[in-house]
Amino acid sequence: MDTTKLRAFVACASQVKMTRKEYTYVEETPGVSLWWEDAVFEPGHTEQRCPKGRDRHWELCAVMPTKMRTTLSCALQYGHEGEHAATAGYVNENSGLDLYLFWTVGVPGAREIRQPGCCPHDGPGTPEECCTLFTDHVGDCTFA
Repeated sequence: MDTTKLRAFVACASQVKMTRKEYTYVEETPGVSLWWEDAVFEPGHTEQRCPKGRDRHWELCAVMPTKMRTTLSCALQYGHEGEHAATAGYVNENSGLDLYLFWTVGVPGAREIRQPGCCPHDGPGTPEECCTLFTDHVGDCTFA
């Protein structure tokens, strides 16, 4: 990757709604949290309102409608070719084992959850700044 010509990263606008089967798969994968659970706040609701099997209460359960929790946006660069990809679940230890939902617009059933590993490219600043996408992604890297 050539970091001498960095451009502003503009994300693709494509979205997809997770099926209940996909949502459950991510929810039940050991060590993985659903994508929206990284925006947690102090407990603000009862245990009955939390996702099944969770040991912490997520305020977003009470305020974030299921439609928002199950709608994913493509994380790749605007105008990319090929399949779309969105983070469906993440691993807390930042181990590069995040789950992505891949899909192809206009091809029924062309959806798959994969764990491709993290992109190996470092950012233009410090070595700690690395690409937030997965290995072999299309388009430019995006850095945290």
